Amino acid sequence: MSGTANLTPSEPDEPLAGSVGPYQQHLAICTGGPPELWATRVEEMEGLFGALEVALRVRGLHKKIKITACDAPSTGLAGLDIFLLPDMLVLPEITIDKVERLATALEKHFEEGLPFDVEPMAGGDHLFVCVHANRDARCGEWGPQLYEVLDYEIEKQAAITHIHQTSHIGGHRFAATCIVYPQGIWYGNLRPWDAKRLVAEHLVNERLLPEFYRGRLGISPCQQVAEAEAARVLLRAHPEYESLTVEITEESGSARAIARARILGPRGLQIVKAEFLLTCPHVWWTVDDEPRFATDR
Repeated sequence: MSGTANLTPSEPDEPLAGSVGPYQQHLAICTGGPPELWATRVEEMEGLFGALEVALRVRGLHKKIKITACDAPSTGLAGLDIFLLPDMLVLPEITIDKVERLATALEKHFEEGLPFDVEPMAGGDHLFVCVHANRDARCGEWGPQLYEVLDYEIEKQAAITHIHQTSHIGGHRFAATCIVYPQGIWYGNLRPWDAKRLVAEHLVNERLLPEFYRGRLGISPCQQVAEAEAARVLLRAHPEYESLTVEITEESGSARAIARARILGPRGLQIVKAEFLLTCPHVWWTVDDEPRFATDR
């Protein structure tokens, strides 16, 4: 696809919240090279990428484990480092001959440990911005611009965050998109002028930005929609809330959400609570009634 249509945000009838598909882990392979060298589909590239994709597909893990390239440099010469997310581990110098052992360990959820040494990733949040122009024009247009301003704002606001450029992560119609680990929180439809607020609200103060929130690793689309709605109402009533948790009970086509948050009230820290219903009449989950937060007694 090409042309102006590729550079516009997603259509209004495409909900942003609830758009993160189910996956359990993310393997970001550190190529160290410029994004221009990434193929349209990095998982089909020869070498480590292709071998890892085949090994995961044979085990039925290709939809549960995401493979991307990122611009972080690898530390050695023998192979490529891999970020294991959201575990926040570095698998150093992975070569093709290690792929089968790695895939088997992933399949068994590390019940027997990893077959080789690992290192912790650098402390703080890690932010991955999709800049994959060879996959989609929108990501190539908005991703690098967002990355540049985020990099500046992270340093300016002294956020303890490491930022990376990444290949296609999914949902390029929502470009610019990014993921924040270890929380595994996805944002979309971002523009360079949104970077300052993303850093201040999410990376510094750990509050969701509901208008850009796509979802989160490991939870259902229903819960993603519920989190976005609860955060939207909270920010309006209590813009300096300190935390938010949402529990979901799903049944066929409907769900009940219970949201709790900590706020600073007249008597100090208080817990506020809201219960609300969601339904899924067709494809997307919608909120039936606006959450009303009150003191949790």
